[in-house]
Amino acid sequence: MDSNETTSEQKLPSSVGWKLFSFLSKIDTQKVSLVIMILLSLQVLMGIFLRATSSTDLVALYFGKTVIIRFLGYIGIVNALIDFYCKIYIHRVKELKWTFLKRPWNGLFALLLVWALFVGIGISEDRDLAFFGGAFRYEGYLSYLAYAGIFVSAAQIRDEKYRKVILIFTTITSTMLAGLTLLKDLAGWSFLMFRNGRVGEYSATFINSNHYGYYLCVSMIVITGLYMMVEKLAWKITCGVCFAINLIVMLYNRSLGPYLAIIIGLVLFLVFNWIRKGFKKTWPILILVGVFVLFSFIINNHAIIDDLNLFSNETGNVIDIIGSGGANTEEGQHAIDTIGSHRGVLWKNTFKTMIEHPITGIGTDSIQLYIDNQIPHNEYLQIGANLGIPGLLMYLAALITCFAYTMKNLKKISDGTLVVGMATLVYCISAFVGISIPVATYQLFLFLGLLVGWFKHRDEERINEEELKMLQNEGEHVLESTDSSSIKETTYSNN
Repeated sequence: MDSNETTSEQKLPSSVGWKLFSFLSKIDTQKVSLVIMILLSLQVLMGIFLRATSSTDLVALYFGKTVIIRFLGYIGIVNALIDFYCKIYIHRVKELKWTFLKRPWNGLFALLLVWALFVGIGISEDRDLAFFGGAFRYEGYLSYLAYAGIFVSAAQIRDEKYRKVILIFTTITSTMLAGLTLLKDLAGWSFLMFRNGRVGEYSATFINSNHYGYYLCVSMIVITGLYMMVEKLAWKITCGVCFAINLIVMLYNRSLGPYLAIIIGLVLFLVFNWIRKGFKKTWPILILVGVFVLFSFIINNHAIIDDLNLFSNETGNVIDIIGSGGANTEEGQHAIDTIGSHRGVLWKNTFKTMIEHPITGIGTDSIQLYIDNQIPHNEYLQIGANLGIPGLLMYLAALITCFAYTMKNLKKISDGTLVVGMATLVYCISAFVGISIPVATYQLFLFLGLLVGWFKHRDEERINEEELKMLQNEGEHVLESTDSSSIKETTYSNN
């Protein structure tokens, strides 16, 4: 395990606790977490050489991916518990204080997990659905446990070089998937299974093109961050090529929500880097911004502008109708229902369900029972309806406190920490039009955990510094007592 315990030598090797600590402390939990994160990055390639002709096969593909994600998440829980036991054995109360009181997001996520168990499952009309999750979505409690495992395991990554390795694997995997997607859909290669005739083009190994869009926007901000981190020109060019390949597929994918998320992400990345390092070290990102704008117009021509204008007009129309009190008219209902590619009706019905069940919600993954087997395409409304307003507030509070602490330490955090923080933020932006589903949501908890890992590393350094000072003070006190006794003895003998 990766720690610099200053008091381990004080523990007596006589108890069962010491023997267990002695055994578990030999496990390098950081390296185990690194392997878990790499495997999570690679699992998106699953299904490339599968050929499916029916929806059953596609659902089975998603189930296979979900099983892998859950399995890795559960291993992550065990790995994190090993690390936590060793830290508690050494630091006792201080570790608990820094884990939960000083860093409230940990306690909020833990409370949310308990809330989802007793409320999300306890009140659900279909407890099997709430626990296991429905076919294709699999957003039941078992997936919540997997998210928790991914989060706490990723938080074991303290070393910046390991964080960079995960960024590299994400870049390589995403670029491989994008390249194969282009070959499949442009060259017409039939041996690569990314979709069948009933779903959109350029959806890669995801059933739905939107799911691939959510994955792409996060991967592209990771590639952008890696591009800014590397110094050699050859590596920058390589990252730029990877960015271009992923961008081309995103533009063919035509998912507007993820596209808007990456725009916001690039702008914020530029601003944050400018604040941290000044313009001289920030300007290279403008090259990627230029590539983004140029390719957007070349590939999609006026389609992007048309999509943005349509969404803007729809939004303005709904605001005008609500402002004029015409929301309950037939025209007003139609405008609300059709906004966001007809997501409006899903948002409206999900919000209504949340208001009707404000405290307990309706149970994990149960919103589909209330809106004709649909999903809201808004993760926040989805969580609010499933787990009630208290569950949504816990979730939002955990994210907000984590982002607030990051902003407070913006100039102190490492480059890799900024990248994973931006990846988390971009996911949260896309979540306003996305769905919570294991094949996409694992990214949120992976990068959020990597972000928290930097905080945890700083906290452990502070704990060790405090204990070192305490030991030094105790040593000085002993020396002072010894010197005082010597003086008294000398005075006594002289007398």
